[in-house]
Amino acid sequence: MLSFGVYQFFVEKNVKKLSVYNSVLYVHIVMVFFGLAAFFFQKPVMPSKNTFLLLLFLGVLGSLNLPLLFKAIKIGKLSLVIPLANVYAVFAVIFSYLFFGETLRLTQYIGGLIVLIGVVLILTRISEIKGLHINKKDIKPMIYALIFSVGLGLYAALLRPIEEGVGPYMGFFYTEAIILGFLLFYPIIKKNSFEKPKKNIYKFVILAGLMQAIGSLAFFLGVSFAKVSITSMIGAANPLITISLASLFLKEKLEINQLVGAITTIIGLVILAL
Repeated sequence: MLSFGVYQFFVEKNVKKLSVYNSVLYVHIVMVFFGLAAFFFQKPVMPSKNTFLLLLFLGVLGSLNLPLLFKAIKIGKLSLVIPLANVYAVFAVIFSYLFFGETLRLTQYIGGLIVLIGVVLILTRISEIKGLHINKKDIKPMIYALIFSVGLGLYAALLRPIEEGVGPYMGFFYTEAIILGFLLFYPIIKKNSFEKPKKNIYKFVILAGLMQAIGSLAFFLGVSFAKVSITSMIGAANPLITISLASLFLKEKLEINQLVGAITTIIGLVILAL
């Protein structure tokens, strides 16, 4: 949760200077570079045929799912798109139950619901919502964001057999490397897609990649110790970190509903831990 929150903080600075595609591409390059450290923590493990096929599927899913979010952000209103994109944990819980029969205690379901309510409050700025009208052109980006959320939930749920097949460290490296491989095919479809980052944002690209690498690895490690549902719910609380950093370093003023959302999220996380 902490790393994903910091990651979003730095990615925001990347997107201001780079296209969304190039921002994510370079962050993934950095992630894979840091992912090489996995070989120091775990002996190389060759995936079985089934695990390899699942890795390929996740690579395709990850690389195709990201552009949906990019498009939604580009043509939609953030106050509508971002909350929809951050409910992926709901779908992770559903897919984990359907595929692996994962069930939680009632208190954990309640805690997860409270976390998601808190996240929606954090991501919603009342000043932007006032006077906001949803029209036909808003429907498409909202659909993109919702499909992305479903895809991310499926992706998170399917990390469990990957972790069981090759371990958390190699699982992290394989998935991110394959996603990067598929992302590199994008310029073949759309020419002149590559954009060289300027020197003044290199540090943000590196920091974003490092934080995302730590977050993704932590998710894999979390799956090895806890259920995917629990890990996803905790990971979905990352906006709590993002707004904290924005308030501290960017001097952004938090609205009352965001403060309520932060408190609500913390309460939900405490209940999840019980």
